[in-house]
Amino acid sequence: MLIIFDLDDTLIDTSGGISPFQIRRTFFKLLEHGLEVDDPNEELKKILYLQNQTKKSIQVLESFLDSVSATKYFYELVNGEMATLLPDSFEVRCYKGVKEILESLSKKVPICLVTRGQEVYQRQKIQKAGIDSAIFSKIIVTREKNKKIHYKKLMSSFDTSRLIVCGDHIDVDLVPAKELGGITICVEESNRPLDETLLKFLDYRVKHFFQVESIIEKLIGIGT
Repeated sequence: MLIIFDLDDTLIDTSGGISPFQIRRTFFKLLEHGLEVDDPNEELKKILYLQNQTKKSIQVLESFLDSVSATKYFYELVNGEMATLLPDSFEVRCYKGVKEILESLSKKVPICLVTRGQEVYQRQKIQKAGIDSAIFSKIIVTREKNKKIHYKKLMSSFDTSRLIVCGDHIDVDLVPAKELGGITICVEESNRPLDETLLKFLDYRVKHFFQVESIIEKLIGIGT
């Protein structure tokens, strides 16, 4: 059996902590580089409100740029700034139980991490969250939206047909797992709006990450 975890909003609080910080930093960087808005404070409030509702940081910023008819330069600036490394003083928060559960599971079955983003940025998040990278049998950082190819490679590497995937994005994390015959667990800690048409791909839904432990322990017992 192989267990694969997502990182952002599955193990760590990205939408509630990292993203608002990055949005503020990026917004003021846009202003520094000459973007003109009527009321900066009001615009920032609107952006943060929308991000909190949708959990889609870059899309919200790009929609804001659309609304002010910004040039291509500012769109490129947004993409660069949102992937800028976090300052030394910034703390990344793990969800309750993450470190203990990962450590416990790693002693029983191989656990892997497949996360989307830039390699150095994603690894910085792991380090700042205090998660021991050595717990994972393999860490894959990808820029591709569909993780299926990586799941298949990992299943082949660990010579198993039994797969559990735990993530927060149904389309990105869990649909590919279900297509491979895997068991899917959706973590709703970030309160991300779920696509009702994709709920059929979920085997389990949990409000808090710590709730995955009993589910996985039971599945490990069944699979051994």
